[in-house]
Amino acid sequence: PMAKTLEQILYTPNLIGLIENPAGGVPDFLPPAFTKPGQRVDGDTAKWFEVTGNRQTARLVQYGSPSQRREVRGAASRTAKFMHTHEHIHLNATTLMQLQDYSNPQRQKLGMQTLANETKQARLYLDNLRLSAIYSILALGAVYFDGNGNLLPSSTGSVTTVDFSVPANNKNQWNGIIGASWATATTDIIADIKAVQRTALQGTGYPLAHAFYGENLLGYFMGNDDVKELLKTRNDLAGAFMNMEIPDGFLGLKWHPVESAFYNDSAGTNQAWFGVDALILTPEPSPDWFEILEGTFPEPRNVGTVAADASAIAGQIDEVSGMFTYAKLTDDPVGIRQNYGDTFLPTLKVPSAIYIGDVTP
Repeated sequence: PMAKTLEQILYTPNLIGLIENPAGGVPDFLPPAFTKPGQRVDGDTAKWFEVTGNRQTARLVQYGSPSQRREVRGAASRTAKFMHTHEHIHLNATTLMQLQDYSNPQRQKLGMQTLANETKQARLYLDNLRLSAIYSILALGAVYFDGNGNLLPSSTGSVTTVDFSVPANNKNQWNGIIGASWATATTDIIADIKAVQRTALQGTGYPLAHAFYGENLLGYFMGNDDVKELLKTRNDLAGAFMNMEIPDGFLGLKWHPVESAFYNDSAGTNQAWFGVDALILTPEPSPDWFEILEGTFPEPRNVGTVAADASAIAGQIDEVSGMFTYAKLTDDPVGIRQNYGDTFLPTLKVPSAIYIGDVTP
């Protein structure tokens, strides 16, 4: 194989290629549509419109009579700063020397493998932040960070908060819909779910489609009197329950166990996102109510470029949306400094579209 120049190896598009397919990291229990990037927004500020729903009808008038004025419900403009992270890693002089050994393609390949492994590890930090931010929105309705920019599992110690103002009636027992604990066999769980489905459709027009549930929910269903009666006539559902899972289609929802959704905090402690009695209900993912917006950040095409004037330097800068990475040589210490980061915001455009429940009042 032919050797590559150091500039070719460290060229930004090549590094982006290395960063695309990491393995490991925070476990992902979300449908792919929840993590799919949405539209690009230039700069560091996200902007969207929140349109108030309308359930009223037009009014009758006599044929040929003057029209009646109607005050149309407007679209409220919302803005928020993107979440932005920017870090770097350092590859030592040995790796640099391997990459610069143009006479030995095999040795150079070893350096490229080292670079690829380090790049993938860096990407995991970015993926973990995106996924954990979505978990936090589903579990808490907000995302919290401490004074050093570290993600927090709750509001305790929070300095920076991204709060989407999920209504109080959409939290805990859903404004009294859950009137009795689901841990009790005689509680009418089926009626509770039907009630919240009806409330959601009337409130926002988005039918509930997905259920993210904590560790205890499966046992509550299997021990519930009404559910057991239902399963006597539904062998397909009963079989799935016997395999210790809540089947998709049960009560008209797609069920996702999230008891193992966690991240590792700055102290090295695993932090679970969802309580054992948690049940979060959402519509089918759609940019109408939820979207991952990506901001932009300036990224150099060729770090270390020397030019005659500022305009020539400016021509070597790209504005990149979402995740980015670039690398440069360092002399103190000798090696390669690789920068990486992300500019994004999971946006809950319709805060009342989700229901964050605790089924044991």
